[in-house]
Amino acid sequence: MRAAREYLPGIRLQAWARRSEVRDQLRSDEAEIDLVSDDLNGAVAGADLIILAMPTGFMADVVSSIGDGILTENSLVTDVGSVKGSVMREVAPLAVQKGAFFRKPSHGRVGKEGARLC
Repeated sequence: MRAAREYLPGIRLQAWARRSEVRDQLRSDEAEIDLVSDDLNGAVAGADLIILAMPTGFMADVVSSIGDGILTENSLVTDVGSVKGSVMREVAPLAVQKGAFFRKPSHGRVGKEGARLC
């Protein structure tokens, strides 16, 4: 989040989390997120980039839960999970069906502080 703020001044960061303790952590000053919500559609509506940062087994259900018409052809969806086969098989088609563009997933360790680039 700090890198987004540094390199993209004026960016609006929004996050969705199912669990209240995760939302509380995201609301901390350190996270620098503008909106933290338990409303998935509200969190992703109008977003240019949606990053799925959760266990890969939940991604298809989460993307399926996004309402019709929320994502557009300008919405780029990607993930940072470590497993790629199931994401490309199950999640990518759902994102495309919802109207978004799905980018081949990234790896979760890329860009992490203290981690080597993979």
